[in-house]
Amino acid sequence: MDDDKDIRDLFAGFEPDMSSDNLFMTRLQGRLHSVELLKEQQARMARRSRLAVVVAAATGFLMGMLFYALLPWLWRRLAGAEIPHEGLRVALWIAVGGVSMFTAMNAYDFTMVMHRRSR
Repeated sequence: MDDDKDIRDLFAGFEPDMSSDNLFMTRLQGRLHSVELLKEQQARMARRSRLAVVVAAATGFLMGMLFYALLPWLWRRLAGAEIPHEGLRVALWIAVGGVSMFTAMNAYDFTMVMHRRSR
């Protein structure tokens, strides 16, 4: 019972400040403007990332196809080495995948940097 009386007494003297409608609207408009700016920045970043992904995928694909076309030549050059044929084949495919991935990642980074500079 005493707890209820103490709580009532505490809230009886509570009179919060009510800010004006104009101040509230000004703050609200400022926050909404900030949200719009963030949305625009996110949209720009998404476009830039999509472009970079497309460039990276195309570059990786082209490099993979180029090295795939060079596989017979590489196979003939390395056939005389003392590497078992299966080991050589696996090593060549790993090299093709590694070069393609390395090229794609560098193309992505390069595209992001160049797009940032062009702004």
